Amino acid sequence: MHRVDDLIQNDTVDAQPDIVYKSQHTVTLTMKTFHPDGFNPNKRYPCVIIINGGCGPSIRLPQNYVKQVDSWCTLLSGHNFIATYFYWRYKHPDDIQDAVQYICKNGKKLSIDETRLCVITFSRGVETGIKQLLLLKPKTIKRIVAYYGKLPSELNDHNEIPSLFVAMAENDNYFDKNCNDGIITALRRKKATVALHVHETGNHFFDMENDDPRTGEIIRKTIDFITSAFK
Repeated sequence: MHRVDDLIQNDTVDAQPDIVYKSQHTVTLTMKTFHPDGFNPNKRYPCVIIINGGCGPSIRLPQNYVKQVDSWCTLLSGHNFIATYFYWRYKHPDDIQDAVQYICKNGKKLSIDETRLCVITFSRGVETGIKQLLLLKPKTIKRIVAYYGKLPSELNDHNEIPSLFVAMAENDNYFDKNCNDGIITALRRKKATVALHVHETGNHFFDMENDDPRTGEIIRKTIDFITSAFK
């Protein structure tokens, strides 16, 4: 009982689906927000934005991906965050910028404090998502989490970046556990804060598939890393 969906204490979460953040020709892209316990719409909450690996032309996610982002958002909402994820097309990475800009411009309507944002990225969403965030240069993003994905080399072009939490897996078939070693070393030389955690027996998608204590430990450290931004 160590996977992300096992760690949820309250699964009866108030969620708002199908929020349109981008409409273009025949394409409509949406996001879904999860509200914390005792949600007050007149209050502004810190927000965690989740960026997954993206969608194909059908703008649909595989069911296991939907379960993953729903589980993470539910878990985070139990820690007094608004958590949100959005559908984006991997051939149109500018969707990511549009989603984040929508959140920042509509903070009041969404009950989100746009000055207190954190981002969790997964798999292919790590490199693409962080690269798009760097183009926006949002100073309001306090923490970035990267799960089993490759960090973009563009990180090294910036003197000031948010604190990073990187989680890799020993048995990942998609991204080698050492693929970020060079950029992490370079960032640490520039005094950036980068925490690296490797799941010694984990697979790609370990937060959903590897039911062992190390999975639970990394997930709890992720939550602690995010919440520390607002203490």
